[in-house]
Amino acid sequence: MKQHNKKTVSSYFNLNKTQSELEFLDVRLDTDVRLYIDPAAFIALDNNWGQKCTKIIKDYFQKVINYIKQGNKKKASDLLSGLREPNEIHLGNSLGPSNGKGVGDDRAKKLYDALSESKAVSSGLLEDLEDTAFMIDGIGPDMISDIIANIIRKELIEFTQKMCKKYDIPKYEVNSGPILNLEQECWENIKVELPGPESPNGRYEKLILIPKDIVCRTPSYEARKFNNDNIIPLIVEKEFEKGFGRLLNGSLKPYTKRTIKDRQKGRSIKSINRDFIKENPEVLLEYKKHRHSFSRMSDEEIFKIIDELPAV
Repeated sequence: MKQHNKKTVSSYFNLNKTQSELEFLDVRLDTDVRLYIDPAAFIALDNNWGQKCTKIIKDYFQKVINYIKQGNKKKASDLLSGLREPNEIHLGNSLGPSNGKGVGDDRAKKLYDALSESKAVSSGLLEDLEDTAFMIDGIGPDMISDIIANIIRKELIEFTQKMCKKYDIPKYEVNSGPILNLEQECWENIKVELPGPESPNGRYEKLILIPKDIVCRTPSYEARKFNNDNIIPLIVEKEFEKGFGRLLNGSLKPYTKRTIKDRQKGRSIKSINRDFIKENPEVLLEYKKHRHSFSRMSDEEIFKIIDELPAV
């Protein structure tokens, strides 16, 4: 495998390693890489680190949901307040210097409002963080990925420090950024040692490395994908048992995926998902049974995505 000729972690720190030789994503330091952290990946890891991260994410989200259901806005808002822009990981949709749209500040309020006003929360449909991407407007793969990076920031920092030791990458003392203390239900800033490229003004920019095994290009929790792969086939199956269906123009024909999609026009995908899951909760349960089937990206796929990013 070739090495990148652009400003990546390996080139900046002169590691002389290809992506296949590294445990972490060899991200570009001058822009974001359009890859996302997928919660399903932690389950698929089937190791202590993956299990630990899965539990932290699940416990955190359950606390937020429970406080919202109880009407305890302060407690829920406090737990959401630490979700900042994780520019240090260089993942997301931004081109140019990382400028993520993590939750933080007014976005934490918007997320609280979205969750507290959602029927999916009050009805008990939501159990896991990624479920929000199926059913709540304004929450998608980029935001879910950002949220996860914040929730497990401590674990990612420890991973980064381990990689620095292994590859002799220099570290500098910096503020950690908000680290979740789930037991105390608060966020803490501490001094940690992390790597980082030097900026034009002579300061060091914080860098947190991401294990390459937990990212994907197309997250399993994308709303339209969930609708196409899980809901529409089930509707077709149920309607097929009834025989022919009547279209909007009054004609009769066998139900197909296209027929169902035509019937869905004019409604948001997330409202369709939410209503269908409420009436057919088994569709979400069945989906969750297979989440562990997450397929890790190959090193070649990762390399190509990073290498094809335009120069900044």
